[in-house]
Amino acid sequence: ENLNFFYHGVAKYSVPAGHYWAVGDFLDFSRTGGSERLAILPQFAVGRHTVVHVAERAANSEITTATPRPAVSQQVGFQLIRGSRSGSTSFTWDDSGLSLWVSPTARKPTVGTLQTFTMATLTSPPGPGTPYAYNLDYAGPAGLVPAQHYVATPASLAAVDERYYQDVRTTGAWLDFGGFPAQLEGLIIAASLPVKLPGLQIQNFSAAPDLAWNSSYAEFSPSDYFPWGGQSEDAFRILAAGRRQTVEWNRFPLHPQPASTPGGAVSPIYQLQPSAVRSGNALDLYTTPFSDNQPGHLGAGFSAGRGVTVTGSYEIDQNGVRIARGNPANGIPEVQLSPKPSLISFKLNAARSGRVFPLSPASSTAWTWRSARQRGVGLPPAWLCGYTPQGVLISRCVVQPMMTLGYRVGGLALNGSVRPGPQQIALSVGHLQLARAAAITGAKAQVSYNDGQSWQPVSVASSGGGNFRIAFTAPGGVDVTLRVSATDAAGGSITETILRAYSVTF
Repeated sequence: ENLNFFYHGVAKYSVPAGHYWAVGDFLDFSRTGGSERLAILPQFAVGRHTVVHVAERAANSEITTATPRPAVSQQVGFQLIRGSRSGSTSFTWDDSGLSLWVSPTARKPTVGTLQTFTMATLTSPPGPGTPYAYNLDYAGPAGLVPAQHYVATPASLAAVDERYYQDVRTTGAWLDFGGFPAQLEGLIIAASLPVKLPGLQIQNFSAAPDLAWNSSYAEFSPSDYFPWGGQSEDAFRILAAGRRQTVEWNRFPLHPQPASTPGGAVSPIYQLQPSAVRSGNALDLYTTPFSDNQPGHLGAGFSAGRGVTVTGSYEIDQNGVRIARGNPANGIPEVQLSPKPSLISFKLNAARSGRVFPLSPASSTAWTWRSARQRGVGLPPAWLCGYTPQGVLISRCVVQPMMTLGYRVGGLALNGSVRPGPQQIALSVGHLQLARAAAITGAKAQVSYNDGQSWQPVSVASSGGGNFRIAFTAPGGVDVTLRVSATDAAGGSITETILRAYSVTF
């Protein structure tokens, strides 16, 4: 794992005798672009004095992809993983604006392993119509470097119709990255590309039983990607070839959501910790404010960018006695509970100010549930119980029956508004995944048109299975502040207030 440069066509190394591999990396630049060529020597033996030759012209296979619809290359990548008895070495090359060429091989190494992966991101040409993109990833045959022309057929792809909701028009950024298990254990490089918001986009992904993807987007420019808002997927998803689905990003109202995995297969490479777990008497809590209502999405939480201030507070009570409080922006430290059965209350407040977040700028959520010391269990592969303060993996825990809420406002436009008149909000009430869930016993709701200064009750009808329908009539030109509460048969409850959850047009 050493890097050297050619001097008069020669690069020198001093190494012990043994088996080695090498890559000659040749870069050529021009006013119109350029190329990077990777000449790969998969295996050679080194004795007392050994000379090996590597030629730029050997890298004669350009990475190209044929897609079902015309597309413009934004990024190409090539990853080579060379394994030995002492471990593996992974190198990734990534180019944007340069063509990337590789030297194919016809003979497998006799020592160790070799595996390659080829990645490409392409987008639709400029012009009218709904924009689309291709996120492609191909695993080479074990031991060989194949020719680098790939054909993406509709049957090999998973299609995702993405709907981006946003109350302020901006140019944001989207980012999709993923890989096969061996790739995800190393370095993955992905491009952050612009998208006009609010808006629509069609994403196409290479699909395989062991190929996992993760998506996210920012509400503002790529340079402000991390500090600003937006949503990201909590888990790496394994998509089915030939299938089409719809994903809704940032659909209002925004509110705290727990870690969760969407339906279907999920990669266990990056594991999730449930948002409320108890290990012995230790309780760990976290949930992410400003999340949307798509299962598996998490919002920006307490991060903030230029011109935005995010504030928050939390309190944890046991049997009505406060045992912890603080600023959740700094994380919520582990708390110790009594081993006896008790009623736990958790309150979380979050607010962000700034002209760029007129809708759902603040929420206040309170949960209660009954808890006691129990014998913990091991969680499924996609999940983990957490770590001790010393960094030791906790193998057994109990997921707490903390309740969850999900909203779907009928007739919601991409800018977060609805027409005046009859309003319909589908409400789903449940519990954290993996928790022992009690039956949902009821739900109530109120709305306010003056930011919570006064309230009026609204109709809530149950359709069974924790699903309810909220109905009321709203005048034009108002913002709807929403307050919802629900209970379960085990004595658990949740009450949530969302300031200016969505807007009503004139």
